Amino acid sequence: MNTHLDLVMDALGFDYYSMNTVRSGNGKYPPHDIWSEKIKDIDYTQIDFALSGWDKEDIIVTLSKNILTVKGINPKKTKEINYHTIGISKKSFTWEKVINEHVIIESVEFVNGILSIRCYLELPEEQKLKTFSIK
Repeated sequence: MNTHLDLVMDALGFDYYSMNTVRSGNGKYPPHDIWSEKIKDIDYTQIDFALSGWDKEDIIVTLSKNILTVKGINPKKTKEINYHTIGISKKSFTWEKVINEHVIIESVEFVNGILSIRCYLELPEEQKLKTFSIK
């Protein structure tokens, strides 16, 4: 049985079992969490990308033709750095997800190395769930 949260996640294009994206490299980079919470009768979904060491100027978030795209472009550094260990990846990436046409992107923020995209589903009245009383 689908819960309301399942319906919202499905509409956003998030499948709990496969988490398929249009394109995302190996599907695991960049590391990300997808979570939901209900605030004042609105089911929000948030995607948090772990982008430690990135600058917000090197990240692009777009929505076009129902495809949400997050791109990280690793700029060419001008100074020579001799790494002893490289554990924080800064490889360029493209993460794309097809989302429902009624999804509203409420905010995009980059704080302390976490890129957060917050959205919710705003269905037209004729598409909203209706419950009928049984006589």
